[in-house]
Amino acid sequence: MDRLIQDHAKFQEDHVKFQESHAKFQEGHAKFQEGHAKLQEGHAKLQEGHAKLHQAQVRFQKDHEEFQQEHKQLLTAQVLLAGSIKNLTLSVEKLAGHVEWQDGRIDKLTETLEKVVEIQAESQKQILDNQKQIEESRKEFAVSRKEFEERINALINIVDDLIRKRPPQ
Repeated sequence: MDRLIQDHAKFQEDHVKFQESHAKFQEGHAKFQEGHAKLQEGHAKLQEGHAKLHQAQVRFQKDHEEFQQEHKQLLTAQVLLAGSIKNLTLSVEKLAGHVEWQDGRIDKLTETLEKVVEIQAESQKQILDNQKQIEESRKEFAVSRKEFEERINALINIVDDLIRKRPPQ
């Protein structure tokens, strides 16, 4: 029986140790469950953050694609603009040459007009001189004609007197 009492005492001792170990286990298990709950909560937040990050990544990808498209359009526009500027430059150069040519023509035309005005002034002066000469010639002609008429009349009178045999006056 001593052995039975010893076994029973040993059993009770083991049982107390077991209960203490079991209590520690339950306490550890409770902490584990708390940690596990926190871990699951953290995992849920991580998944939520991951979802937000994924949404942001999708938005950034979309924005990046739009940017690439806009950049491509901008490069195309830049090439077209460069071509237009080149054409405009050529047109401006042609226009400058044409303006220079027109300036030369205007200068020649101005010179010609100045000569025409000068010639016209000289012609006007000659016309006035000619008119004066004509007026003087008319006056001289009028005087000559008067003298001629007087002489012709005198001659007619003489001839008339001779034909009628009258003595000269």
